[in-house]
Amino acid sequence: IKHAIINIFFIFLKLKFYIEVMNKFFKDNIKYILQSLVVLLSVLMSFYIDSIRVENQNANYKNEIVKDLQSIIESERTQISNIKDLQIRCRNAADDLIFDIINKSNDLSDKQIAEKLLLLTERGSVSFFSQSSLYDELKSTGSTRLIKSDNFRYALSNTYNNLNQRNLAVSRIIDDYF
Repeated sequence: IKHAIINIFFIFLKLKFYIEVMNKFFKDNIKYILQSLVVLLSVLMSFYIDSIRVENQNANYKNEIVKDLQSIIESERTQISNIKDLQIRCRNAADDLIFDIINKSNDLSDKQIAEKLLLLTERGSVSFFSQSSLYDELKSTGSTRLIKSDNFRYALSNTYNNLNQRNLAVSRIIDDYF
């Protein structure tokens, strides 16, 4: 027991010595410790501020792209509407010509026949081509990741990849035919 008490006493002395050494170390180096903490906190704060800046920049870029997409979509809707109207005019001209031929009527003048044939040959094969440059930019810059909606990303991909390839194939068939 006496030996255990002496060991405990020496442990307390060593502990007291270590505490005194640590206190002396902190007293002597408190300035450096505080400076190190300030530098560390500054670096962490700069990373945080930079991440906020990048996030805001990405949000602004995404908003700009969405506005551009809206503009392109509106332009394409107008183009599709014009093509639809033109196709209806071509169908009506073809119907008139077919009716005139089948019924062997001479209701159409030579000028009307020429105008309808010209409309069919010149405008009957008009194709729609989507403006895919903005989507290509989104893909090449990796900015599609900014679009959080999976459905919207899928719709963009489907429109500008799959449907565009189908449109090109149909347009090629029409071009080869005419």
